[in-house]
Amino acid sequence: MQLDAIATYFLSIAGLAVASWDILRMWSSLDEKGEQKNMPRIDYKLLECLKKLLKKDAANYNILLKDYDICQTETARRDNSTLLIGSIFTTASLLILANTISQTFPNSMFVYASASILLYLLWLLTAHRTSKRLDEITYTRIHTIEEALSDKESRYQFGLHSYIWRKTHTNEGKTYRWLRIRRMFWGIVLMLISFAWMLLSLIVLYPFSLASLSMIFVIAFFF
Repeated sequence: MQLDAIATYFLSIAGLAVASWDILRMWSSLDEKGEQKNMPRIDYKLLECLKKLLKKDAANYNILLKDYDICQTETARRDNSTLLIGSIFTTASLLILANTISQTFPNSMFVYASASILLYLLWLLTAHRTSKRLDEITYTRIHTIEEALSDKESRYQFGLHSYIWRKTHTNEGKTYRWLRIRRMFWGIVLMLISFAWMLLSLIVLYPFSLASLSMIFVIAFFF
């Protein structure tokens, strides 16, 4: 059982390392305005083409609106699919963890920990992150179309996405800190799951010392 707990401990350390890497990668990929460094919010070459298209014929507004609706539908479909799969994988990962915790002396802890952490990693790195990248590409097009359909003279800004962008940024154009943290939420969840497995393995390896430490924390919290 101790070898099983030791293997689980090192697996959880690996999970924490991947979670830290994912969070730091997300943080470093954002510029001071909270936008992706390699993916601008507006494609100015496309914007110039769209403006020429609108000047050429007012009926082309319908073409842009159709393009806009397609982008919206595609983004919503991908987000719903990713979140549905994610809810299944995340729930399964947490249920495996909860089932192991409920056992007095969990057997095959390493097998359960591997399934729990790897299930979540499979969704996070293959489904969620790739969908996020596709969303960034799509949102650049959405923001560009919104900019093309906006009227600067009347100060009318077309589209909800541009409105939300302005409301979630300061006057200097910087992203509010809570939004930056929100973008790293799923990496933080992986960190918490890995930390729970690490704590469980330490409880099996050092039950008395951890019990004493827990009592100290409880006493310090209440008194």
